[in-house]
Order: sequence, then structure tokens, then C-alpha cells
Amino acid sequence: MKNDDSIPSVKEETLKVTRAASPDRSETSSLETSSKARLRFPLRLQVLGLMLLLSVPLVVGLSTYLMQVNQSAMVDAQRALHLTLARSAHHEFDRILDEARTTMSNVALALSDPSIDAESRIPIALTLASTSDVLDGIAIYDADGGLIDILNESDDGVESDRKPNGEMVEGTQGERNVFREQLEQKHLRQLNESDWTIGNVQGKGLPIALGIPIEAQNKITGYVMARMNSKHMGKILEETLVHNISAQASRAFVVDAHNKVWLNAGEKSVNVTSLERHPLAEGIDLRARHHSLTRFREFQYQNAPIEVGSLMMHAESGWGIIVATEKDVAYASLTRMRERMWITLGLAAVFALLLSLLFARYLTAPLQRLIEMTSKLASRDFSSRVEIRRSDEWRLLGKAMNRAAFDLKESEDRLREESRMRSNLGRFLPKPVVDNIVAQRSDLELGGQRRRVTIMFADVVSFTPLAERLKPEQTVAFLNELFTVMTEIVFRNQGVVDKFMGDSVMAFWGAPNEDDHHEDHALKSAKEILRFVKVSNREWKKKYDVEVQIAIGLNTGYAVLGNLGSETRMDYTVIGECVNVAARLESVARPGQVLLGHDTHKGLNQKAGVQAYGEHRLPGMGSDFQVYALTT
Repeated sequence: MKNDDSIPSVKEETLKVTRAASPDRSETSSLETSSKARLRFPLRLQVLGLMLLLSVPLVVGLSTYLMQVNQSAMVDAQRALHLTLARSAHHEFDRILDEARTTMSNVALALSDPSIDAESRIPIALTLASTSDVLDGIAIYDADGGLIDILNESDDGVESDRKPNGEMVEGTQGERNVFREQLEQKHLRQLNESDWTIGNVQGKGLPIALGIPIEAQNKITGYVMARMNSKHMGKILEETLVHNISAQASRAFVVDAHNKVWLNAGEKSVNVTSLERHPLAEGIDLRARHHSLTRFREFQYQNAPIEVGSLMMHAESGWGIIVATEKDVAYASLTRMRERMWITLGLAAVFALLLSLLFARYLTAPLQRLIEMTSKLASRDFSSRVEIRRSDEWRLLGKAMNRAAFDLKESEDRLREESRMRSNLGRFLPKPVVDNIVAQRSDLELGGQRRRVTIMFADVVSFTPLAERLKPEQTVAFLNELFTVMTEIVFRNQGVVDKFMGDSVMAFWGAPNEDDHHEDHALKSAKEILRFVKVSNREWKKKYDVEVQIAIGLNTGYAVLGNLGSETRMDYTVIGECVNVAARLESVARPGQVLLGHDTHKGLNQKAGVQAYGEHRLPGMGSDFQVYALTT
């Protein structure tokens, strides 16, 4: 059978809903495959990396900051310790000098006191001198610098009693001071500067001498000269400096006004002979001793280990004190703290890694169940449910997935029911009616409504002789082939096939859906039916050895549209006078002719090819009707 290519397939129309409800299996298979594929960067790994990226720099930065703070605090503590010890040593030395001057003043007073007889002065002075531990080698000189007697003789001896620069009894105060200072230097030269050791303190005879003039009646009659007890000073250094810091890696030096080292304390003492060569003195004018000076820094002396130390210069005496400690020892607690910090950091990193793994696993655990749920939904298993026992967004997502599965199940059941209803109702009802029923815009109750419609009756002319020539099976096959195409033509032009009556078809336009051009659509359908029959007759001639002609009647008017019959068996049809007129027009139409009623012609927008056919009295009608005929 030849057919117009523009005529749609009934099978395709009836399967639209089923296709829409059945997703592409290739897409479903792709979803299932992708859900089971091994991911290169799963979310758990991303969460783990993010947590490590945030936590590790924070921990490292915080640890570095704490170490820097502790290092700064340790440096400040060491500086304070060294300076405090040096300052304490200076205070002790000042106290000793004051004590020495007091003792010598008492000796000078005893020697010049007129209330004491001459024979008792020396024993009294000797007694006063013997009570002092800070003085060594107390001697009495006359006004000319000659040695008179030694009151507190040390192991060191006096070699001669030569005057330093002649007699200086008279003169100005300045000249007397010069003479006294010369006498002090002479006294020092006369005393042997022997080496000595006390504990971890090594030194030479203390190069400090004190001179007190003996005055009587405002006239200098002599001098009391003494040297500081170097061993006693060493004990002070031992107690004040070395015992207060780490003795294993600490040392202390005392330098005189000439920058010579005369005390060297500490187990690991370094052979330092002069302050001028010491790194702590770099950039200091050692000749300017008119003010005190304090310095703390790191340094390295020769090939010795790196040390931290302080230098304090005493303006009055010109002494200098150096306190130094090996850097590794001074900052040993800082090194231990760093080691512990790195160990703690490593343990914290491991703990953070384990915690991140646990948290990432906890965070992403519901995701795997949700992925499995989506795979089941993709395979159209809408009965599955996912349970997320959490109190966060994952639980909401799980509920949403369960709701989606429930809705999809209902939707699929509804689509399946709609498909079944369309398939069943489509055999008996027009497609628009089926659509309205499925969409629940109308129901299958008995009754109807008045609508303006255009009715068509199409009948096979001389069908009885044709049926007599064909076998029943051929007759049924021929009619099915003819009615199938006619139905497709009616549907394509927005019409409704009402019923098949033997060899005729009844159809209408304008209902149930509104159609403002139902007259034109009905006429167009009639033209296409005639054209189809004309083209198909050649094939039917070969196939069935028959040729057929169609007579068509069209009429427009008001009719009642609805369900007619009983609650158990009903038809969707139109009833009214306009329907009878259309049937009468088809009965008087010649083979291959289309006759139209007056109202149909009046409602046409395209009247080309339609001419008046005159007034005719139709069978069963009591009056004449104006009839029009399609000529082309």
C-alpha cells in the first residue's frame, strides 16, 4: 500500500508514553559502571588532604613560633644570668675594696693617734691588720718612702727599702698623690706575683695595691701600704661566678686596668692573657675607662667552641669581668626543647593523620551508601531505601534520596497505568478523549455536553459486491488497511474517529478540544482520504483485484458530545440533527464525491474548489437543504 510520508505511525503515537517512561539502558549501564569505577581522587582522599593542608602548616608554624619565643626567652635569661653574675662580682669586689680601705684607715689612725704611746702603736696596728682577710703584705713606709715595718707579712717578701723618687714630704696635694701612687707601684714590685690555684680558679698575685697616708698635725709622716689578697679574691670569684653557672662548660676572667687577665676560673679554662685579643672587646676603646660598660653576645675565641658571654667594665677600678658559657650548654634546655618539640610535632602529625583518616572516613561513609542508592535508582530499583544515622546534611540528603525513590516508584506506576489506560482506551475512544481521561480532566461517566462540531461520514461505495468477491480474511485485511490510514489522516488533522460501521467511518472535529477551524480540518481530511484511495487503488488491484471509491458527507452544527450506553459498556460519540444530515449527505454523494452542508461551507476559511450543488431534499428529511460539492 502506498501512503503519504507525512502520515504519522499509529504505533509510534501509542508508544510515546512507554518510551518516555523507559530510560535508555545504555545510559543506565553507564551510570552503574561509573558508580563502580575506581576513582583516582575520591572525596575521602580530598578531605584528608585538605585537613592535612590546614593542620600541618598550622602546627609547624605554631611550633616554630614557640621555639623562636623560647629561644628569645632563653637568650634573655642567659643575658640576665651572665650580667647578674658579673654585676654581683663587681659588687663583691667593691665591698672588698671598701673593707680593705677601712682596715688600712684604722691602721693609719692607730699609728698616728697621739693618745697611744709610741711603743703600743705598732702592736695595735698589727692587731688591726691581722683581723682582715682581704689584705696581704701590709707595710709601713716613712714619709720619704723608706720601709719601716711589715705588719701583716705574706709569703711574699720585700726586696729593698729604696725610695721611689726621693723625699716627697712637703708639696701640694697633687704632688703627694703622685708620690703615693709611685709608692704603691713600688710596693707591688717588691711583692712576688706568684701563681696560685683555688679550686677551678687560677691566678697571679693580685696587681692592686692600696696606700693610705699617715697624718699627724696636718703633716704626712708616712704611708700604710697593702696589696689585695688575691687568693681571697679568687674564693669570691669561685663562689660568685663559677658555682652559679654550669661549671662543666663555663669560665670567668678578671682583667686589670691594663687589660691583663689575672684570674681565670672554670674547668675548661682557655688561655686568655689579654682582653685586647678577646672577641667580646671588639669595637671597644679599652683605653677609655672613665665609664662602666656592659656587653652580651655570642663569640668564638680561637678554636674553642662557640660561647655566649658578657663583659662588664668597672669605671672606678678599671677592672673587667668576663663570664662565658659554651653555647650548647647555655642553650641545652632549648636544644632539648626543640628535640621534644619535633618529636611532639611528629607525634602530632601522626595523630593528625590518623584523626584526619577517621574524620574523612566518618564524613564520607554515607556517600558510598548514597552512591549505591543512586545506582539502584538508575537500574530502576525504586523499592530500595538508604538509612543515614547522622544529624547533619547527609541525613537530609538520604531522606531526599528515599523521597525521590518513593516519588519515582509512584511516577513509574502512574506512567505504567497511564500507558495501560491509553492502550486500552485508545482502541475505543479518540486520542484527545483518552488524553483528557488520563490527565483526569474528564471521566468515563455517562452524559455529555453541547458543542458545535463538524461531522464526517465516509463510506466505501458498492462494498457488498466487493465483499462477495473476497474471502472474509481478505475483506478484513483490506478494511483494516483502509481504516488505519483514514484514522491516521483524521488524527493528523485534529479530528476524532467516532466509530467504524461496517464499511464506513464516522469522525468529527471541534471537540473535545477547542478548534476554531474544524470545518477546514474536516474538508482537508476528506481531500486526503480521496487522494489516498486514488493512489492505493493500483496496489489494491494487484493485491485484491479490486478498486474502490469513497463517498463523503460533511455537515456542521450543534450536537451533544459524551458517553452513551451503560455503566459497563459505553461509547464516546456525538448525537444531534447535524449528525443525521452528514449521514444523509454521504448517502447521496456519488463515488469519489464530497458533499458539504450550508453551515460547513459558511465556516470554511478556504473555499477554493467548493461550489454550490443546489438545494436537495435529503432522504428522511422534510425540507430542502443547500448543498455544496468539492470539485477539485
